Amino acid sequence: MSSLAYSTMETKLGEQSQMPSLDDTNLSPREKQVVSLLLQGMTLRQVAPELGLAASTVSTYSKAIYKKLGINKRAELFMLFGCPQTPEAMESIRKKQTN
Repeated sequence: MSSLAYSTMETKLGEQSQMPSLDDTNLSPREKQVVSLLLQGMTLRQVAPELGLAASTVSTYSKAIYKKLGINKRAELFMLFGCPQTPEAMESIRKKQTN
């Protein structure tokens, strides 16, 4: 993970020792949905039908997400956001997108 992305997240968190949330990012609502599903352990091919998208579209979202967060690997995504997102967190993101 790039030090710039991590230091930006740290700055937003202040002196708190907790992991950043998806709300602390500049990701679009759809990108947040993709991240949430990836953090639940889904592959890009599994995410696609879940969101009604083509696998290539999910791949494009994934590349944009990694670029925005300054990361290169899925492992860094888990390191950045910690444990997998719960179904409740995913439902919250879905509701925000429809409002």
